Amino acid sequence: PAEVDAMVKAAVDRFGKVDVLINNAAGNFLQMTEKLSPNAFGTVIDIVLRGTFHCTLAVGKQMIAQGTGGSIVSIVTPYAWMGSAYVVPSACAKAGVLVMMRSLAVEWAKYKIRCNAIAPGPFPTEGAWSRLVPPGVEDMLAGVTTKKIPAGRFGDHLELANLASYLVADGSGYVTLGLAPLAGRVP
Repeated sequence: PAEVDAMVKAAVDRFGKVDVLINNAAGNFLQMTEKLSPNAFGTVIDIVLRGTFHCTLAVGKQMIAQGTGGSIVSIVTPYAWMGSAYVVPSACAKAGVLVMMRSLAVEWAKYKIRCNAIAPGPFPTEGAWSRLVPPGVEDMLAGVTTKKIPAGRFGDHLELANLASYLVADGSGYVTLGLAPLAGRVP
């Protein structure tokens, strides 16, 4: 929390205020749940849920003090709704982030702070893929293919960036708690 407070202070010192927060915390690894240690579960919860909470609270307090409102967008995942094998800590953490955004969308609307969540499907990156699909894990991912994605393909990073840009822009001022899945089916 102290490092987050320092980050917010540095942003205010440089720019005069904070208008936008994008929460994109990620911590994940593939593991059978029965083999998870308490530390493994807690580490992902700390990174994703607690980290997002600390950033959201610090920036939210700053936005409230400024009196100018702002926009908070959190990147979650379709399995925050649907669940998924081998990613229980991440699914739990991202579901918590989703509920946080839902709750704050209502609570902080009076301060003109908009809270939204984006639930993208797979967006392959070298870093993520090397951790989530290491050699020998392919059989654990049987059935996880683009065939299960309505668009029939993985996401393009520009598509995600464009959606996030829209959600923080003035032109989306009426959108709060806009749950925007980019792939997969979200009930």
